Amino acid sequence: MIKMCRRVIPALILAVSLAAGGSTAFAEGGYAETGAKFLTIGGGARALGMAETYLTEQSDPFLLFYNPAGLTGGQPTRIGMAHNEHFQSARGEYVALSIPHGKFGYGLGLQVFTVDNLERRTGPTAEPLSTFDAIDALIQGSAGYQVSEDLRLGITLKTVIQKIDSEVANGIAFDLGGLYRVNEQIKLGATLNHLGPKMKYDAESYKLPSQFRLGGAYTTPVWTARVELVSPNNESAKVHFGGEYGFDIPTGNSGKIQSASLVARAGYAAGYDTRSWSAGFGIGVNRFEFDYAFVPYDDDLGDTHRFGLLIFLQ
Repeated sequence: MIKMCRRVIPALILAVSLAAGGSTAFAEGGYAETGAKFLTIGGGARALGMAETYLTEQSDPFLLFYNPAGLTGGQPTRIGMAHNEHFQSARGEYVALSIPHGKFGYGLGLQVFTVDNLERRTGPTAEPLSTFDAIDALIQGSAGYQVSEDLRLGITLKTVIQKIDSEVANGIAFDLGGLYRVNEQIKLGATLNHLGPKMKYDAESYKLPSQFRLGGAYTTPVWTARVELVSPNNESAKVHFGGEYGFDIPTGNSGKIQSASLVARAGYAAGYDTRSWSAGFGIGVNRFEFDYAFVPYDDDLGDTHRFGLLIFLQ
């Protein structure tokens, strides 16, 4: 019992510290209208298939969109690319790179989110005067450090760019994250995401969609179960559940295929008005993995399809 307490207490201190920082960051004005909502649409199809329960992940370069502390996972250099067919003709493109280096880990990420052919009107008309596009972009650099065998910390710095028609807004933001291994099966993670000053379109300014996340995962060689609390600065808290089940596919005596695997994923996000469950799968062959995730939305918004490709370099 004493040994378990010694392992759990540092994780609780980490979570409480980040939560205290989050409460301070969110206290001013309570819930507030925010912009740059595309920042809350994380990267990677694997994450989306599990309702974005990704705080404790260490084997996927898209983790830097969730918790940079996981960059010190000891995995090889990894490259990830993803395409998001969002609802209402919105699309997202993602690229992520993670590079381990001893007790450190580094990552680079790019996210571009576009909505085409928005209708321009100055009043109620049968036909729009014209159309225009909206483009959101995120460029980020992340670093993680392994403090001890069980504790890892990380930070992400971001440049945020939003363009609607001819109007452009620029901003900066950062994430703080921690990851703690309680034992071989249990990991805990906590983050503060999208912290930064207000962004501004012309004379109108708005806050970033900052949020505090706290979660854990229980992992076996075959399956993983995850749960996370998400507390945004502009609405009530949400709870996400996710998991995956995987197995190796026999390759026989094939000379070209050394390893193959299949993984099924599912998740549920509670507390949202227009979304709830998600599902997906992954197929791995040698150093490549293809992932797919599906998320349906209510109120006739449509469905989201995300496709991802991971490449593990030697």
